[in-house]
Amino acid sequence: INAEYMGCIASLFAKDALVKLDLNITESSRLEGMARDIVRAVQQSRKNANLKITDKIDLYLKLPNVEGILKEWRDYIMEQTLATCISLSPLSQHTKHEETIEIEGEVVIIQLAVHTGL
Repeated sequence: INAEYMGCIASLFAKDALVKLDLNITESSRLEGMARDIVRAVQQSRKNANLKITDKIDLYLKLPNVEGILKEWRDYIMEQTLATCISLSPLSQHTKHEETIEIEGEVVIIQLAVHTGL
């Protein structure tokens, strides 16, 4: 197998096949990647907060373009993290866990608290 890379296109050559990949990242793909990174970060925050795997949470996210990400990926993030809501305002509960991380060079603040159902 031979491979070559020219700009934003990668080619792989085999005996009887040629595969070309477009390496350009679309805005949609970038937002999907951010959503998946957010899910991983929230899952790690849940673990760091010693939550049970079945605990439902209230979630606050602060990062650039959070509205754009949530427009397309809110349901996915909520489903994967067991969030009952995603707030754009900091959580007011006293029993919350907060972490600051970096995703794609951007500072992300995550707050979560066990959902009390109130």
